Amino acid sequence: MNARLELLPLVVGITGHRDLPVESEGPLRERFGELLTRMQQQHPAMKILVLSGLAAGADIVAAEVAVDRGIAVLGCLPRPQADYEIDFTPEQLARFRRVLPCCWDVVTVGASEKRDEHYVEVAAFIADYCHVLVAFWDGLPARGPGDTAPGVELGQGGLPGIARARPARDGP
Repeated sequence: MNARLELLPLVVGITGHRDLPVESEGPLRERFGELLTRMQQQHPAMKILVLSGLAAGADIVAAEVAVDRGIAVLGCLPRPQADYEIDFTPEQLARFRRVLPCCWDVVTVGASEKRDEHYVEVAAFIADYCHVLVAFWDGLPARGPGDTAPGVELGQGGLPGIARARPARDGP
């Protein structure tokens, strides 16, 4: 076999909540950064590619951490940018617009006629194309279309493993 497997990227998908508690963002950034460092140490010849929907919350946090570390990010948008931006508050929109030009590339993956289904399509795309799915998740059941729990379920349907980036809790 003459294939140079190190030319293939290690693809890390992101799924997670949009409404992260403010106090959890710092610990989640740290945990995700540690996870990326471990992956780079375990696979030093492989580049890492992060797939992120760039939504507020977990998606944008993960994309910012990756960009800060020089790791490529593929932005996986549910709708064309102008339409997607309607979903953001002014602060969220500013973060989105700061990260977007730093992405290696950006694709629109939502194709459904129903707006809420676009988020489900992004979760499915990320789960289908990643090697490792990182879930910024509180472990609770889904609260709506495109929520974190269905993304985790998609990932569990055939991925070799799921890593959870969750801040350490006090006690057991």
